[in-house]
Amino acid sequence: MNKKSDEEQFQFFMSRYLEAKLYEKRGMTKEQYINKCRELWQKLEVDEACEDKLLIDKLMPIRDLVREQNYDYDDKLFQDDNPLDDEPERPSLYCTAIGMYDKNGKLLKKNPDGTYPSNTDKDPLFNETDEPKSMPLIIGFFDVLGFSQKLREIGLDKIFQIYEQLIQKAVLKDSWRCLGRAKVGPRRYSPIIFNLPVRYSYFSDTILLWVPLVQYFVAPFTARCAHLICEALEVGIPLRGSITIGEALMHKKTSTYIGEPLVEAEALEKAQVWLGVSFGQSATWPEFQEELDPKLIIQYYMTHFKPGNEKLISNLVLDWPRQWRAKFNGSAIDKINELNKFKDYEHYYLNAIDFVRYSESNADWWKKYFNPIE
Repeated sequence: MNKKSDEEQFQFFMSRYLEAKLYEKRGMTKEQYINKCRELWQKLEVDEACEDKLLIDKLMPIRDLVREQNYDYDDKLFQDDNPLDDEPERPSLYCTAIGMYDKNGKLLKKNPDGTYPSNTDKDPLFNETDEPKSMPLIIGFFDVLGFSQKLREIGLDKIFQIYEQLIQKAVLKDSWRCLGRAKVGPRRYSPIIFNLPVRYSYFSDTILLWVPLVQYFVAPFTARCAHLICEALEVGIPLRGSITIGEALMHKKTSTYIGEPLVEAEALEKAQVWLGVSFGQSATWPEFQEELDPKLIIQYYMTHFKPGNEKLISNLVLDWPRQWRAKFNGSAIDKINELNKFKDYEHYYLNAIDFVRYSESNADWWKKYFNPIE
């Protein structure tokens, strides 16, 4: 990637703002607006700590600019109501500079071509080790609901075709481009761009996803799990799953899968009566919960559990219907009803429909509890 010139960076912002006719909203002519923006741009001096300029017009939310980059996941650092810096009082039109940091909070210096250095090719967090090795992981465990009945209904060839479609579309996706937030101090975060290194395995009616338990992997991994539920529903496969954390040995090259969070995940998956995902007790670790995107979870939802499984309940579930509403077409309830063909599993589908409706009516529950990043 070639380094963008200062003028090219300026034109990127101007093209978006002019297209949105922000100058009209400010009561300015196009020429006046361009001149004002250029004055602000040229007046700002960058240094070694902050090499990139941002031209901010608060009439266009920052999230709109981020959305144009088509990230699979962008974190709450870029919510509309969160500032990018520590200065709360800013003009509505201003220019600022930012720097990029690595996962250890170390300032990244640009390469001569304008790209940022990356050591992810050698970083064990992003690559599976040659030999099996245990490490703290986040694990997503998914099971196809009513697999045997579905097999009898449509036959092995058809179900294999649908299953393969799901695997190719949702599980084997190598690139999951993320704009995240790396912690660089107490309640201080820096933007970080990376590909989420999701590892996977599948056999029979079970799908496993996992990533190292890293601060800035938490939110995008849960988004990936929500996306999997939606992708499966879209192709006609109902999934029930769980998310757990802890020390485990998950090594695809040797097909080795051992660890307490895996045992917990399997037990938790079987304890649920619905289509959806619950977090395990292990996921109540405060440092893990602090990194969850509140827009992807719902607290204190427990109506979908079988009696006698109280020890497994964490009071936290994945808000996959919100992901459906944001990125998928049609009604999730209609999709669920299409799959509700087996009497033995009818209550699973009805519970899923109840949850979809609950998600819709409680979309902003988190605003009572979560404060913007400071």
